[in-house]
Amino acid sequence: MGPPKGGAPGPDGGAVDGGTATMRACMACQTAGGRCNDAGTCVFDCRDATTCDHDVTCPTGIPCSVTCGANGCGGEVDCRAATNCEITCMGQSSCRNRIRCGGNICNISCVGPNSCTDVLDSAAGTGSILCQGSESCTGQIHCSGNQCMVLCTGPSSCVCPITSDASRANITCSGNRSCGGNIECEGATCTVGCSGAQSCEGAVCCNAGTCNVTPARTCR
Repeated sequence: MGPPKGGAPGPDGGAVDGGTATMRACMACQTAGGRCNDAGTCVFDCRDATTCDHDVTCPTGIPCSVTCGANGCGGEVDCRAATNCEITCMGQSSCRNRIRCGGNICNISCVGPNSCTDVLDSAAGTGSILCQGSESCTGQIHCSGNQCMVLCTGPSSCVCPITSDASRANITCSGNRSCGGNIECEGATCTVGCSGAQSCEGAVCCNAGTCNVTPARTCR
């Protein structure tokens, strides 16, 4: 589907700036290999095996959605310029390169086994990184912004360091043998929960204004 229609006509009969900007962003989306849906979101459908091995770059100023199937998305996913980001690595061994996002909201979901094997970096106002697949999220994880949540629920997920300087951070290590690397957080508040068997084997270093680490861990 092509770019959505522009906004209401302006005094000279042309589209208002918002509509024009969206149309331009949708043209950039198509040039990058995506398509704009009726809501004006740039969609990259990489569910077929080995699709999107090139870098995926979301255009400026509109929401962006990237869905990666088995062995899909071998290149970098750059969603820093979009307003909102939804990145789903649903297939086995999907998302094998760096993922970076910004904007108002960023949700990165690493659902497939062995998905998300490189750096994950969320600088959105509100960020969420879900590492659900077995041995998912094996690269470094970094969060900033107003609020960030990292959920390491898959077995042996999040084995590399996790760092956060978000104002409010919540890091959950509920998967067995999850969070094998060091965890470091700053900001106003930081909550770290290590409920999975043999989780949080590395150091947990909280330098936030308020720290809640359960069970208690030392920074060594």
